[in-house]
Amino acid sequence: MPNIRNVQPGGRDTLLRESRTGALGGGLEYRTRQNLYPQLNNFSYWASGTITTTRRTLGMPLSSAINIGIFPTDLVTLQIASTSANDTLAGTGAQKVTVRGLNRYMEEVTVSEIEMTGQAPVTIPGIFRRVLRIFVDDTGSTTTNEGDIYISDNADSFVGGIPQARVYCAVIARENNDTFGMHTVPANKTQYLIRGNQYNNATSEIPILIEERYIADNFTGTRTDYTSGALWYSQGQTYNFDGAGPVFAKTDITWIASASTGVREAAVYYEMTERNDLINFDNVFG
Repeated sequence: MPNIRNVQPGGRDTLLRESRTGALGGGLEYRTRQNLYPQLNNFSYWASGTITTTRRTLGMPLSSAINIGIFPTDLVTLQIASTSANDTLAGTGAQKVTVRGLNRYMEEVTVSEIEMTGQAPVTIPGIFRRVLRIFVDDTGSTTTNEGDIYISDNADSFVGGIPQARVYCAVIARENNDTFGMHTVPANKTQYLIRGNQYNNATSEIPILIEERYIADNFTGTRTDYTSGALWYSQGQTYNFDGAGPVFAKTDITWIASASTGVREAAVYYEMTERNDLINFDNVFG
């Protein structure tokens, strides 16, 4: 793993983003600059949030009209909105955000400086197959997003800033970046779990479900490579685990939690390494 002491100008590792709470790819997000063949990138992410007695995607705001996030079934035009009228360019909350996703070729793309318009959805430039991350870039006097921020597509309807049919990614109020439990391995990459843990504050057993599905290129359906059921149970404690097999390119991953009673907090944290399946010569020789 990269050594944080090497994150400095001209150092071996590069700090890409420092987030307040962390999420998929978040916390301290870093990518190694070592010239490896094929190149390896190390990163960490976690998904967390409040769940109720129903099955719920980790990181889904409680204000959501639905419990389970979904992946687009085709190329989509995305829209983003907040439940707070203060999350707008001239407001006291989130003013601008960055969205990272996958394009028509399932390659990573980033759109920065998206100006929020409160509860009214704003269109994100470009065409996407997946949404990976949301970061709050600029804020007003409260220094945070005052409402829950959602991304859906332009065919969905928003009521009070909340999508009524589909949620592709979301930021819980006052978190400043997503902790959303959905991720997709980009094209030409393979990811490997190094280690991780899961935690919840339940007094009885609570399952964390992890589902992995390979996506067909033509989007006529999905082929299940392997789907894992309730993998780890916890009774108010942290459970550490070590990873094994690879997660291949174009694989969707979903983290779903389900509480037997009451309202609970749950989180899954991963440390991953990512291998480029195709060589990027700018990285090898740069």
